[in-house]
Amino acid sequence: MIGALVGLWACGQDAPTRPDARAEVDGAVALDAGAADAADRHDAGGIGDARAAEDLGRDADGGAPPADAGGLDDAGTSEGTSVAFAYRGVTGTFDRAFVGYVSDTVGGTPRGLYFELSRGADDACPSETSPVPQQILTVDGFASTSAGVQGDGLSVRFFDFEGRFRTEIAPDTATTARVEIASLDLDEGTVAGAVELTFGDGDAVGRFHATHCASLDSPLP
Repeated sequence: MIGALVGLWACGQDAPTRPDARAEVDGAVALDAGAADAADRHDAGGIGDARAAEDLGRDADGGAPPADAGGLDDAGTSEGTSVAFAYRGVTGTFDRAFVGYVSDTVGGTPRGLYFELSRGADDACPSETSPVPQQILTVDGFASTSAGVQGDGLSVRFFDFEGRFRTEIAPDTATTARVEIASLDLDEGTVAGAVELTFGDGDAVGRFHATHCASLDSPLP
């Protein structure tokens, strides 16, 4: 599926409808991971914090670099999603967040959480017919449904369907990650918190307010 999307970029066609989010991610992970570690990685200019995006001088949307999006200290202080992203000298902001429940069986009692942070597309839950976002950050392995901070055991991948930040097909994987859940209501389907993510070529930091999407629910691996 990822290869097909790349082919559409190259042909300059309109973005396809979005397939099932988890199937899309799982298919991409099966690709050669070596593509994500291409030897000709660009120097991101010594980025140490996505909140230093003003120094990069260029925003992925063509406007001013994103403002300070806050971090773990600001988790839950806003109902919006604003995760500043600085990668290979380009900056942008992830402004949508969705959460899936990970259970012993789909529909069972949630044991963990899966997150998707996206840039572009719309506010609707991911589905087979929804638009494909420009970029997605996926967070697997949050092994709790309680407020708190987790770093160990998280698996974070960055997909660029637009090709603005990177052109490799395989996703880039974060080298370090911390996610804080400040508040959650599993019945109402809302989770608020913050992320601090580090990649070899950039960083993402900010707050999120995620909406539960049944399309992202999955059983424990």
